[in-house]
Amino acid sequence: MGSFSRRLGLTEHLFATLHSLGAMLYVNIAHIQGAVPFEILRTAINLLQERHPLLQTHLQKSGDSFYFVSGTGLLIPLQVIEQEYKQQWLEIAQGEMLRTFSDEEEPLCRITFVQAKEKTDTNQLIVTFHHAIAAGSSALHLIDELLSYCCDLAEGVAITPPEAMPLQPPLEQFLERYLSNQAPLPSTQIASSQADSSPTLIIEETTTSEHRETHLITRLFSRSLTQHLQDRCRQEQTTVHGALCTAMLIAASTETLKTSNPSLLSCSSNVDLRVFCHPPVAQSQLGCFVSAITTTHFLDSEPDFWQLARDCRSNIRQMIDSKVPHYQVSNPELLKKYQVSFLTQMAEYNMGRNTATHVSNLGKFYSKSESECFRLKEFYFATGQHIVGTCLWLGVVTLNNQMNCTFAHVEPLLSKKTAELLINNVIMTLENAVI
Repeated sequence: MGSFSRRLGLTEHLFATLHSLGAMLYVNIAHIQGAVPFEILRTAINLLQERHPLLQTHLQKSGDSFYFVSGTGLLIPLQVIEQEYKQQWLEIAQGEMLRTFSDEEEPLCRITFVQAKEKTDTNQLIVTFHHAIAAGSSALHLIDELLSYCCDLAEGVAITPPEAMPLQPPLEQFLERYLSNQAPLPSTQIASSQADSSPTLIIEETTTSEHRETHLITRLFSRSLTQHLQDRCRQEQTTVHGALCTAMLIAASTETLKTSNPSLLSCSSNVDLRVFCHPPVAQSQLGCFVSAITTTHFLDSEPDFWQLARDCRSNIRQMIDSKVPHYQVSNPELLKKYQVSFLTQMAEYNMGRNTATHVSNLGKFYSKSESECFRLKEFYFATGQHIVGTCLWLGVVTLNNQMNCTFAHVEPLLSKKTAELLINNVIMTLENAVI
């Protein structure tokens, strides 16, 4: 492809500014069946880097702008760690969310492979991205592509050097055609649609941002529960996402109702904007093509689960139809306020918490690799929430008909004990709803 550079778009610039404060690193953990030799993994990563231009870049600041700049000989760092204990991978992933990328010529992705002691045990591939180059399902597709390369190399399949994908423009340019036939929403309307000005939050202990850490707790739903939930959602005329938002809200209300009955609670949701882009953007295209919206709901001590799930679905659908998430990432006037000074204030106000809950649902995913040599068994992901974020964050992907759930909370704002109680409540609520 040769050398290249591109100025960051609006959302990319926001993530770059957040990153300068140590916020929103994007960590993905793939549980893999099969021991991947170092040489094969290194070669596969190099092939992947040849194919995706954003993996060949580092960030460079010039004036008030950031640029993706390609570098000569930039290699994605690969670290191999011999597993010493079962939960070591989780501790490494949590540490990754605290370790920013340097300002020097360093790729915006790094990989750690946690190698199990026994060949029959599961290994973990931990892939950390600067959030400006990856969001949503693009990381999962990239890891699946990496495993496909690994399988082909292990089986001696001849691999043609990959054709480099084109460097894509910023998200707002992809949305210009979709937004061209409607008058822009006023910034005040977009802002007012995002959250109540005084959301009910769950904060047990306060501290400054440098003393906060994001912690992860993972859960794997059975195939039976996953299928029952999907079937019941169809019967109740809602979505799995609506049900997940509802379970998170009800769990949060078990804490907030102790002091406020009813409680006004907010739940934010990621919205994949690829389907609205012109020309279309493939899921395999690495990049930041997401937005987020927030809905608010009054909850009392006896909420109607399925009615609330329908309300969540309806409110989210209404905001998407009104193009709120699209204008939110395309409006310079709205995004220009997110400078370092403003974000620093945000990080301390309400301990950086803007909603009680958040759900990022990647939907269904089936690995494209048919080989059993290196099989993707489980997948977990999260963004660092310790600078700015939500009280309880949930990332979900339905991998091979099982829901893989990653819960994130910030300590000491929320203790591990309380987080586990809330998470158990989420799961129990979903189980009771499908009975």
